Amino acid sequence: MSSGVYSRVAKSRWRRVALWTAVVLLSLIVVFLATVQVYQRSKRRQAERLLAEISNLELRRATFDDAQKLADEWTRYLTVSNGCNRQKCDYTFEIENFTKMYPRWWLWEPLLKAGLRIGIRPAIVVATLRVRDGLIWGKSFDLVVGVSNLSDPDAWPYMLMASTRTVSRFDSFYRADAQLELHKNYQIGRPGGCEGCLFGYVNFTPYANPADIRRLMQINLDCLTRWHPCQDQADILPNAWKQKLEEQAFVDAQYEKHELNCNAELAGRDLPNAVIAEVLEIAKDPDNQNGLRIQARLVRALKGAAFWKVGTEEQLDMDTVWCPEPGLKLRKGMKAIFLLHDRSQTDGNAPLDVAACGIYAASDENLAKIQKGIDQDFLAGETEKEQLAWRD
Repeated sequence: MSSGVYSRVAKSRWRRVALWTAVVLLSLIVVFLATVQVYQRSKRRQAERLLAEISNLELRRATFDDAQKLADEWTRYLTVSNGCNRQKCDYTFEIENFTKMYPRWWLWEPLLKAGLRIGIRPAIVVATLRVRDGLIWGKSFDLVVGVSNLSDPDAWPYMLMASTRTVSRFDSFYRADAQLELHKNYQIGRPGGCEGCLFGYVNFTPYANPADIRRLMQINLDCLTRWHPCQDQADILPNAWKQKLEEQAFVDAQYEKHELNCNAELAGRDLPNAVIAEVLEIAKDPDNQNGLRIQARLVRALKGAAFWKVGTEEQLDMDTVWCPEPGLKLRKGMKAIFLLHDRSQTDGNAPLDVAACGIYAASDENLAKIQKGIDQDFLAGETEKEQLAWRD
């Protein structure tokens, strides 16, 4: 065989090898991508089923037996609190999707971006049920998914987060909470200071309409598999965020009015401390032109206020712009209902701050309204550790 013929045969052979190598590699890539999608879709179906079952459990009506039935169905993904019984039991369900790889990917940006671009969606779903006295009083469903920034391909990927959960009260109760004028038992929002993430949440009390809870808990689990990644709260919380945007004009307008629309029932529920105290002295606050400093003696604690003993005196600071009940005139010797923020953790001798909507005449009518709100804060008698556990 001549050298020219041998060279042509060798080249043809190498072309076939290269072609078959390319076909094999392409086939492996296709198989890998298909396997990833099949795996992620199976995780999405699991998450969708868990969400449907969690959202259909009606708070204050569903029982320990209902929670246990769900737990038996999801044992593979379940963690149960120690000493679980009918009186008190916490269930946590976790479904993960490539999250074990995620910390390693995060350290190497090119690999992380490549994974996201080929459709990998590192994510985790966490759901909870909380049983107290034989009934389900709390539930939650959260999703965290890693996504790429479509508006800026060079930007660092970020976490898109959605949280829907039961709370006993709204800790952000203050004059700008105009949402509570529209619906007193749930809030829709986003926190500040979320670096490397976009976060939307829905918090609701066990007294919210069950239909509202089911509607607002609908997290878009298509974010786990869609090729075009979800980008913001409107994508991941479509029902809730649509409502939030529709209500935003009203909320902004109420804030701009700088008016206080007090509701004694909500103040009793959402503020951590409520007392009946006798006014002993009233003086101007030298540090606040609208402020008063009140010397008061505790008559009775209605809620919290473990830092104030009956019969002892405390100094209370209040802002007259935001605090008084309309028409209420404070005077020495009168008894009033004060709603207070927690005492300063750094200065145990600091005056107590009276909250906005935090002073009412000690009438039977006001007391009944405030007590109704206190009764709805079902964690009011629990320890700080227990209250914090509901937020985890």
